[in-house]
Amino acid sequence: MSTRVLDALLRKVAHLSEFTLLGFVLCTSCSFFNGLNEKKVWVTLLIGLCVAVIDELLQRFSPGRSCQISDMLLDWCGVWIGLGMAVGVRKIRAVLGRDKSRCKKKRL
Repeated sequence: MSTRVLDALLRKVAHLSEFTLLGFVLCTSCSFFNGLNEKKVWVTLLIGLCVAVIDELLQRFSPGRSCQISDMLLDWCGVWIGLGMAVGVRKIRAVLGRDKSRCKKKRL
């Protein structure tokens, strides 16, 4: 692979990773106090999409960079992945929490 291809691939993976972390943090933050519901999921996705669009639009004004819809979609896919990870962690913690409470009741 050429250096250009590796550079482009690394840039795409970096964006996906950053936005995955953003989606995870947004979902976790939205659900911290009162749990997670459908409205909070949509708020997480909307905020993530807005950040992706703004990030790409800002690149228009940087020399050597371009604004691409495909990058916006890739970033938003990262938000979806992060959201899925946060929901998965939440479900695992709920299952483990239930198991611990069952063990305590059995011991008493």
